[in-house]
Amino acid sequence: MPVRFIYTNDRVKIHWDIHLAYTTSAIGMAAILATPYLIWECYWAWHAGYACVKWHTHLAFYFYVWLAISLVLEILMRHPISWQLAAAAVCGGMLLAEGALMLAGIGATYSERLGHGYSSIHSASGESYYRTRAPGSVVWFDGPEFRHARHVNSMGYSDREWQLAKQPYEKRILCLGDSWTEGVGAPQDSTYVSQLGSMLAETDSHTYIMNAGIAADDPFVNYVNYRDRLIAYHPDVIIQTLSGNDMTTDIISKGGMERFGTNGQLHPSAGPVWEPLYAVSLVARLVFHAAGYNALLQKAPSPEKIGELNDKIVNLFREYAALAARQGTLLIVVIQATDHDYDFAPVIARLQQIRGLRICDLQQSYNAELTTSGNKSEKYYWPVDGHHTPLGYQLMARSIYNALDSFYLRPRVVRDPTR
Repeated sequence: MPVRFIYTNDRVKIHWDIHLAYTTSAIGMAAILATPYLIWECYWAWHAGYACVKWHTHLAFYFYVWLAISLVLEILMRHPISWQLAAAAVCGGMLLAEGALMLAGIGATYSERLGHGYSSIHSASGESYYRTRAPGSVVWFDGPEFRHARHVNSMGYSDREWQLAKQPYEKRILCLGDSWTEGVGAPQDSTYVSQLGSMLAETDSHTYIMNAGIAADDPFVNYVNYRDRLIAYHPDVIIQTLSGNDMTTDIISKGGMERFGTNGQLHPSAGPVWEPLYAVSLVARLVFHAAGYNALLQKAPSPEKIGELNDKIVNLFREYAALAARQGTLLIVVIQATDHDYDFAPVIARLQQIRGLRICDLQQSYNAELTTSGNKSEKYYWPVDGHHTPLGYQLMARSIYNALDSFYLRPRVVRDPTR
């Protein structure tokens, strides 16, 4: 950047000659400087899977796309500078768009909105055949509106330690389900299972209730756990939840019994080949969503697909109820109230024909509660997280208690689960 002094009529003018030099060797230097971060991201991708995708991953993606294009152009072309600058302009614009989408929260998945990063429904990272938690560990449920701890028992469930031996006159109730059963969003003593146990204890001190729910479980996982592990506790009643999320998130993505192989082998369904692009780019998500794909990387299920899902769940509960009946156990299927996010009417009609199975549909009691109490739904659900508040779990417990009272507790009801 040379400087020249020019004298004219007793005045001095300073003339600056500025030359911008752009050399392709700068691309190589950028590649060297960017290598440590790339190695670091690859390391976490190997160990944590899609959970490694954070805000900086979204932004870095476009830089590495530009860097890769520039390196290829440098290898293939004698004078690639103009093309490299064009690639920089395009990738820079995409990076700015990505940042704007992140700030606006557009395209974020449920787990990302909760601050947990991208989570793939198809990822086998951290999955196991029975999906139990590490015995003796402490699990924290962190949400935007709550933070609760759970102590995990020796069976891998966030509940007190269970007694294997059954006491005389004891009535055992085993609760199976997902995060709504485990009680995400409430302290341990305010989960629906804990509150249901307190309600039952007021009338019968011989009731023994067990919480075998784990977040992200579905009825197929619950059945396999009951069949292989929990049947040894000889429950008198099983309360199994079934939600629209089970149908349209878990079962449609993971499959039914076909995912459970022999000798403890798990066969998760594979995601689409373009899922990595979906994970790291919000801009790409807009394109996929415009093409009809949802956050589960699937298009809206066809009527034929819905029929297949209904067949799978009905066949599962037919086998589930038969196994429970052979043990003298009554199976109660609780249809969770989520504003009819899935048409359960055909499923309920078929489930009602299964011997040894009873249906508890929460929608009616929830609607009645909202109408008579005058409370808004925000009192029962966390606005951002979406799970129940302690008051919501109280409503859930009360509704299930009324179903138990009808199906099991009243002396005039025949307790033979085969009828």
